[in-house]
Amino acid sequence: MSASDKGQVEVHVNSQSQYGTEYVEVIGKVRDDLSIEEFTCANFGNSFDMDVYNELVTKMQQFPSVF
Repeated sequence: MSASDKGQVEVHVNSQSQYGTEYVEVIGKVRDDLSIEEFTCANFGNSFDMDVYNELVTKMQQFPSVF
């Protein structure tokens, strides 16, 4: 799966997941091998600006008290 920073992430998919759109957010836990164990997901539609989303993720890390 492609991440917002254009990296690739291995996701261990939850058997209940239904990816209904091109863009999804995966919520889960990072495993020891740096893959993600998915808990749930959210469909973000078929038209989504990943660069803007990545900027948000970056700001969330810089200013955690705001988020």
